[in-house]
Amino acid sequence: MMMNHKVYLALGGNMGNIQTTFDQVIDQLSNNPFVSDLFESPRYQTEPIHAEGPPFVNSVLQLNWSASAQNLLNTCITLERELGRQRTAINAPRTIDIDILLFGTKAIHHNDLIVPHPRMHLRRFVLQPLTDLNPDIEIKPFGLAHQLLQNTLNQKIQRL
Repeated sequence: MMMNHKVYLALGGNMGNIQTTFDQVIDQLSNNPFVSDLFESPRYQTEPIHAEGPPFVNSVLQLNWSASAQNLLNTCITLERELGRQRTAINAPRTIDIDILLFGTKAIHHNDLIVPHPRMHLRRFVLQPLTDLNPDIEIKPFGLAHQLLQNTLNQKIQRL
């Protein structure tokens, strides 16, 4: 029997009807037998970092997941594909990006999955919605999310 892991996923997108796409992700995950207790942070609009294109919409999901991290990664990749994500270039505009930020307290280092997400502690568009859900969550080895957020105040972000 698999144990439940408290998981945090980052959602981002800047192509198409982003709000509808986020709602579809939430609907699909809510109907997944491995998911329980799903919550979404407020949604934010942010400017692209190291990329061209329209502003992004970002949020974070908190959920309990009762399968493996690899299974979650496969689920996220399948959802992205079903919702029109095409991986053409790094930082290219996209309909949806689903990143695994945290998988319980586990540290995972595989070719296709690194958890905690290796750049999450640097990104206000991740830290702000994450702290909305859980301000005292620890991002090892960097520190508490609400403290890390203070280092990103120069990044522009607007709550939707």
